Amino acid sequence: MTFEMRINPKAFLKMVKDKLKGNHINVSHLYPLQEGVKSPVSGLNEYSSQNYLFRKEKKGLFVSSSGVCNLKCSYCITSRPCINNNLNKDDFSFIFKYFGENIYFVFSGIGDFFCGYSKKDQLLRFLLQHDIMISYLDINGVDIKELEHPDLEGKEKINIINISYHFGSMKELKLINRWINSVKKIHENMYNYEIKMVMSPLERDIWGEAILFYRNEVQPITNQKLTLCPDTLVNLEMQYDELTNIVDCYKDTVDIYERERIFRGRRLTNMNTLPCPAGSRYFRIFNNGDIVPCELLADYKIKLGNLKRKELITFKRDVNCSYTGLCDCGWSTNLGIRGLNEQNEPYISQRYTIYKKLQKLPLPQETNNITMNIDRLEKDDNILKIEGWAFINKGANSEETDTYVVLKSDKKIHTLVPDKRLRPDVAAYFNNSNLYDSGFFLGISKYSLDPGEYKIGVLIKKDKTDAFQYTDKTINIGSSSN
Repeated sequence: MTFEMRINPKAFLKMVKDKLKGNHINVSHLYPLQEGVKSPVSGLNEYSSQNYLFRKEKKGLFVSSSGVCNLKCSYCITSRPCINNNLNKDDFSFIFKYFGENIYFVFSGIGDFFCGYSKKDQLLRFLLQHDIMISYLDINGVDIKELEHPDLEGKEKINIINISYHFGSMKELKLINRWINSVKKIHENMYNYEIKMVMSPLERDIWGEAILFYRNEVQPITNQKLTLCPDTLVNLEMQYDELTNIVDCYKDTVDIYERERIFRGRRLTNMNTLPCPAGSRYFRIFNNGDIVPCELLADYKIKLGNLKRKELITFKRDVNCSYTGLCDCGWSTNLGIRGLNEQNEPYISQRYTIYKKLQKLPLPQETNNITMNIDRLEKDDNILKIEGWAFINKGANSEETDTYVVLKSDKKIHTLVPDKRLRPDVAAYFNNSNLYDSGFFLGISKYSLDPGEYKIGVLIKKDKTDAFQYTDKTINIGSSSN
């Protein structure tokens, strides 16, 4: 992969080169901005309009602005954040001064948007004063600050509000009535919104109570159904029948969230034909100020800079990305901006509905023809995480393959679908560009597995070939792992 970058300040150049080299990316086109001789920390003079080439074009920013949440959900997968770890007006002022206007924001992830600033700061009102669109605003609904006001100027710039229904935590903290009042305000102020509930197995015992409470106390206000979402850390096949039965029982009150999610895809044969705006017109920004081009590159610790330190990289042009399996920016379909690159065909080549029921996969006898490694095997009180890479020896090509993680105990065998991961390090090690998408990551709730010791295996399906092999790793559910 080769692309040009503009870097400021100069001291940042060496660090970026070292990181990119470690990820096997050509760094010959990296150079410092000439106007970056002065340190940018004390001001923004170095970030004048000519420094960024796409100020007038459409940009997409996926932002986790807050690291704080006022709820304590048992199934929350984010670590408890520092209360001061939030983006503020100064950080967003830098965004506007550097990137210009015409920005499409998605706010989601980590903490709650409205918990990240005080009421007097009026961050949402500040954002709406600019030429932006908030394509998606993800909130828990307990605190809604500026949304309470029916005359909020610029509120038409908010495309949709996702209100989470965390019944168990709100009931425990005695916040449920406050949440209902917030929902009522959002409804009365005529916002486009939806209400979703994560159906975590950890709270299975209160599912019925939560749905009935919604039907009796909330649905008369909203006149819309509650959307049930699966716990993405639990095998989807295990949840499908159960959620379908719930919908059948409460069909007038609930529905299933059937947004299309990408579970696997393929790398195109021609690797250098599709431009990707990550790093030039799409950016992923975190609550500590870190900026990355996309989640895939974030996995490999490649950062474009940090808002709070006023360090920033911009790519002078789109990168040539050949992987279509996991696209964090969703620039052709998901941001609600009709794509950052105008084209007839969507970039994503294969899409799978999140609730598409998996077929039962019969396991073949061990073929012992897989080269693989488990890089990470972790578990905490709730979650089991398995990350690694694998490919079939013959042909050594991970393109258009379906990879599954197999967990086998004395009583049960689970065949699970992991997320795909790019592994340029594996491709570089074997000097084979066909192994870029050989990686996988599986996160699953321990509560979806019966106690016992599980052998970990990998099943790969490619064309008409099935390859299956157990690793030397085991995991003990209910005690420490080996």
